[in-house]
Amino acid sequence: MAVLRDNPEKILDAKGFRSTAGQLSIPDGLLPVKFGTTGMLYSQAHSYSPNDVLSFIIKRANDFPPYEAEVWDCEDFAFLAAAEVRFQFPGQPIGIAIGIAKHPPAISGRLHAVNYLWFMGQNDKKPNCNTFEIFDSTLPIPEFIKNKGGFDVHSMIPIPVSGTNNHKDCPPADQLQFINSASFQLDRLQYDFNSIGDVKKDLQNQVIKLQKPLTTEFMSEKKWNLMKSIFWSDRDEAFYVFAQIRRMHKRAPVGVAFGMLTTPMASGESGALVLWSSPNQCEFWDYGRMEPLPPIVKFKPRIVIV
Repeated sequence: MAVLRDNPEKILDAKGFRSTAGQLSIPDGLLPVKFGTTGMLYSQAHSYSPNDVLSFIIKRANDFPPYEAEVWDCEDFAFLAAAEVRFQFPGQPIGIAIGIAKHPPAISGRLHAVNYLWFMGQNDKKPNCNTFEIFDSTLPIPEFIKNKGGFDVHSMIPIPVSGTNNHKDCPPADQLQFINSASFQLDRLQYDFNSIGDVKKDLQNQVIKLQKPLTTEFMSEKKWNLMKSIFWSDRDEAFYVFAQIRRMHKRAPVGVAFGMLTTPMASGESGALVLWSSPNQCEFWDYGRMEPLPPIVKFKPRIVIV
């Protein structure tokens, strides 16, 4: 649910969770969930000045596409905000939270999606998420929820998303059960499967650029590249491209998956796009290679979001 940005008086329900299989078949039969957290990969978290991050995302969110019921709604806003922050500030921990809004009063009690941003301090020489902010980019004027009790979190997808090991969570996700494997099926819209051809063309042409103008946070390109080399992974890349493709092709059946990638030489946690050519047929795509994952590469998803 979100307040329509062009009509602040109109309130619409969110797409919400599917408790049973939706229109799309999910790879490996991963079951949908309503409660829990996928866990944060704490080793890839590095926070920045809250003022820099918050001022950036407020300005950026003003340029997000307008709200469209069941096509481009609250979780789409939250996905895009998380992708933009993570790319602009490599390592900055941010989460997509889905639950019940309590603030502002106009949307109290409605299923909604927002972003949590955590800022890390030092506690006994170990990083500690001691500060967080809640951001709602769907409002007519995107803003932070001043009342920290203004959201009842049911599920949290932190970015960087964790693997099965070395995961940790920050408040309020630390009170949720860790989800080892699940799908998040959030759409009710009728997908346009014919649009997948255009999606593939855009992916092959790499229309989504992974280089950007630097903010004042980074005094040099060298510093930004250094931070990206440390804190930006192929999972970040897959999530960023997923959020941007959803923005460009709003009715296209596109998802993102995180799991174990195995090649003849090595294996490890990775991310991939999921493209459905029909309700029951999908394939994994690697944006860096501009093609589907080849048969020689095996990908077993743990988390699928669509």
